[in-house]
Amino acid sequence: MPVHFMIDLTRAVPQVEVELRAINYFRRPLALREVKITRFVAGSLPAIDNIPLAYEVTLEPQSSFLISCARALADSEARAAATAPPSSWRGSVQIVARGMVRGKEISFGPTMALKIEGLVLRPPAPPLRGNGS
Repeated sequence: MPVHFMIDLTRAVPQVEVELRAINYFRRPLALREVKITRFVAGSLPAIDNIPLAYEVTLEPQSSFLISCARALADSEARAAATAPPSSWRGSVQIVARGMVRGKEISFGPTMALKIEGLVLRPPAPPLRGNGS
């Protein structure tokens, strides 16, 4: 389930991160092996594809856990985010996932586009300089 996204342009290497709530409905632990945002769209930005799970996690039986999918932005993606007009930063994600329960592989998705909201962190604008008059 999508929770929140952040495009961080303040880092030395700009990055996109999508936070999801993983839910284990099974009565056994679920080891997530792969979760991937296959397509992410926010505001007027071009689509960002293939955002992988940042770390593997095992979910306890009948529980949920916040997980993150993240990757560095390509230069063109970072430029587009830096120059995009401010908006409400609503978007959508498509997700696929794969995991193991008692040695049996299970899969989820691909999903239809699911709504998500988030933000874009930009470096502060340089101060305006006077024209000397």
